[in-house]
Amino acid sequence: MEPNIKLGKLFSIEIGINYSWFIILFLITFFFWNTFHSQQPEWPASWHILTAIVTSFLFFSSFSSRLAQSSTTNLFKNQPSRTSSWCSIHSTCVGCGLRAS
Repeated sequence: MEPNIKLGKLFSIEIGINYSWFIILFLITFFFWNTFHSQQPEWPASWHILTAIVTSFLFFSSFSSRLAQSSTTNLFKNQPSRTSSWCSIHSTCVGCGLRAS
């Protein structure tokens, strides 16, 4: 799966984002906003959305750091390198055919 937005390279590993992940990011942000809104009704509305955005960013950055760690480890072990994608989060991704390590 080729990333649609290329962000650069890190240790000769391409880093990119597929456009479909923006939809998932929006849905997760909305879920967090709704949760914070119902759990903390005394907060101002701006705090709900700001906290939801920060929480979503931390959530996705944890997955991204896991992918970067896995790709970097494979690179330093001289194992065959593939372009990292979000498919490696799952044990098998039918769409791209990658298997998680």
